[in-house]
Amino acid sequence: MGIQQAGVPLPSDAVEEPVFVNAKQYHGILRRRQSRAKAESENKLAKSRKPYLHESRHLHALRRARGSGGRFLNSKKNENKQNEAAPSDKSQSNINLNSDKNELASTEGNC
Repeated sequence: MGIQQAGVPLPSDAVEEPVFVNAKQYHGILRRRQSRAKAESENKLAKSRKPYLHESRHLHALRRARGSGGRFLNSKKNENKQNEAAPSDKSQSNINLNSDKNELASTEGNC
């Protein structure tokens, strides 16, 4: 049982190893590459694109914490883990308080 790669390998001369892409997007990528190559050969290249559209979003992304590999850390998962840990401690203390009340009630009943 080997691990199978999901997707279709994208043919490229510049890349030594294959790049796997979504199978449904494969033909669109090839078509876009052909149209760009045609425009380049006819010297009809469009103006160069900005590296990003919105300055504020770019600055926000620069400030966000990143994990290994450069991916953004998911703060929601971290919050959920902290919230799950805290209520379990409180519920444990409530159990202890309730058991103390039960003990007091049983000792009062014996007197």
